[in-house]
Amino acid sequence: MTRTSVVVGCAFALIPLLVGCGTTPVHRPAAKLDPKPYLLHLPGITGGFWMHDQYTRAIQAGGFDAETAIYDWTGNRFSLSVLGQREQNLAQADKIARFLTKKHQENPQRPLYLSCESGGAGVLVWALEKLPDDVQVEAAILVSPALSTTYDLTPALRHVRKRMLVFPSKSDGLVLGFGTLMFGTMDRKHEKSAGLDGFTMPTTADAVQYAKLEQYPYRGKFFWDYGNGGGHAWALYPHFASAYLASRLIEIAHSGDADECPCTQPAEHAYAVER
Repeated sequence: MTRTSVVVGCAFALIPLLVGCGTTPVHRPAAKLDPKPYLLHLPGITGGFWMHDQYTRAIQAGGFDAETAIYDWTGNRFSLSVLGQREQNLAQADKIARFLTKKHQENPQRPLYLSCESGGAGVLVWALEKLPDDVQVEAAILVSPALSTTYDLTPALRHVRKRMLVFPSKSDGLVLGFGTLMFGTMDRKHEKSAGLDGFTMPTTADAVQYAKLEQYPYRGKFFWDYGNGGGHAWALYPHFASAYLASRLIEIAHSGDADECPCTQPAEHAYAVER
């Protein structure tokens, strides 16, 4: 990871620390999940740094008793240049798909989970698309996804057994509004990204697959209850991750398939009901 990437990443990461929001995780007893889940997290274009370690620890502190790992798919590439290097990013997605396939083959009963932040959403979605037909993850979390709003998630959702959770925020306009307008989304559209307003189901999409999509647009409750100020990637911060995300993952782990889960939303209404 380059020095510039570290500086940019830490600049965004330090904002909540400076205002004192959301930095203390909630500690809950570990949920009884057998076999123990595996959660792979992908950072954004600034690569892996301490914020992501803090996030995975917070998920565990909140009671989601999973083995966690972080994969820095950016390597040593300059952060902004990563956006335009589609072939390299697709190659990383292929590598992740092979890794997940191997994990599944080693223990087909072990639940697999994915999470990501910002540009990592592109690599996560492409990795899901590349999985063999018989490999699925239980759920995926997309925080501030830097993909275009009308990107067709159908092929990726076919490899999600239960839920894909998306956390957009209209307060993220500097990075995922102006930023992706100027420098492009991961799928190379120069427009605002889904991390600002959420995904919109395109006409070519499969409504059955989109029923697995839950979108949680930022609202004031997230700040007052969880210290999430709605900025870029704030959903990764310890209090929100441990109190909100971990709880949702535990609910998903204990639920049935998507068509059995009471929180399924009609395809024409992708946003989840207020929780």
